Amino acid sequence: LWVAALLVLIAVGARFIHLEADFPVQLTKSGAPLSDEGWHSNAAARYWLFGYWYLPGDVNRVIMQPTFQVLQWFSFGALGASLTSARLAPVFLFLGLVALMTSTIRTQTGLTGALVAAALLSTDFHLFAYSRIALIDLPMLFFVIASLWLLLTIGSKRPLVGGLMAGFVFSLALLTKPSALFAAPVLLLTALLGSEGWRNRWKQGLAFLTGTILLTGSHHLIARWLFRSDQPAHWNLISSKIQFEGMGLWERTWSGITIMGSRDVLLCLAVLISIGVVAQHWRKNGSASQRVTVFFLLGTAGSFAVIASSHYQPVRYFTPLIALFIGAVSLATAIALANHWRPVSALLLSLVALHIGVGTFRIVDYLAHPKWSYREFCKELTSDLEESDRLLLMGDMAPQVSLATGIEAISGLVGSQPAVLRFQEYRPTH
Repeated sequence: LWVAALLVLIAVGARFIHLEADFPVQLTKSGAPLSDEGWHSNAAARYWLFGYWYLPGDVNRVIMQPTFQVLQWFSFGALGASLTSARLAPVFLFLGLVALMTSTIRTQTGLTGALVAAALLSTDFHLFAYSRIALIDLPMLFFVIASLWLLLTIGSKRPLVGGLMAGFVFSLALLTKPSALFAAPVLLLTALLGSEGWRNRWKQGLAFLTGTILLTGSHHLIARWLFRSDQPAHWNLISSKIQFEGMGLWERTWSGITIMGSRDVLLCLAVLISIGVVAQHWRKNGSASQRVTVFFLLGTAGSFAVIASSHYQPVRYFTPLIALFIGAVSLATAIALANHWRPVSALLLSLVALHIGVGTFRIVDYLAHPKWSYREFCKELTSDLEESDRLLLMGDMAPQVSLATGIEAISGLVGSQPAVLRFQEYRPTH
């Protein structure tokens, strides 16, 4: 146990090393690490660098997805707007996610399951890489798990207060990324399986729904009223990802399975075994007191359903699913050990140890051989353009370059107005 705890502490500290190093190119073919970071932080960066936060016609995701940008506003206010400070907020949110998941799992399994979860979360290479860049998938999951934690702790003693607080926090997840919707029915079920007595259960469930609808609904109404021109771009972005594009539901589902299986075969095998362990445990003992296990199993199914609904399936979309997989495996490992199911326990522990070993090796190798091509590119760009009186970059990478250089930027093809109109209005220099 002490070895596992020490490994977790080392892996946590490693996340702060070489934050501006190039993203591991072997993880994805997507250009998101060179564009989406800028889009998800541009309002906060504009405010602290140039004195304004909203740019008509450009990518203004802060309007419909404000949570992460508000956190970045605080980060930039304290540390200045830069690529490093942009990436610190998601690192701290991920550490919060690890703490909340282990605390939640410990309520059901004790220290064993919590340490397994912490070790797996801290050493998984995909989670390591994506928790160090300013994308919103893992921050979204942080607020989902925070909502679950509130239901299990405060909600069990004060159903009305816990339900309302969980609903408000879940709204922050939805306002980070709409795909958090996968957790809504699972969290509601968790609320309804909670406090003693059916009155308290329904009270907590209704309070959760009220808190969620109140904050999310009021924000969308205000945003629709004040920023009507930004609404179509937001909803068109969502609808474009769930269009069939020649792929039926089965093709999308199989695509998701093959991507996940090829990326993390050890974890996928552990999940399949974990389902059998939990099913056997429930057959003997029932599932009434297993709210945490219910959440992670159904949450895994819901998260995968959201991925399968989209023809666009970049690896970053799978990071919340990987974290939920880890939650399910940790619970099943603790259950198998507690029931003295030795063959299954040995198999699960072997897969867990292999996964931790492979992940740790990849993290050490990545940090020992960092590449700095993006940082060097930004330095060269700044040097080449420093003599210009007026600088305004345009391109889908431009908002990210702005974070690293402090040069003003607008987006390229993406925006609430066509690129041609924005080009004519803002007259970018490069």
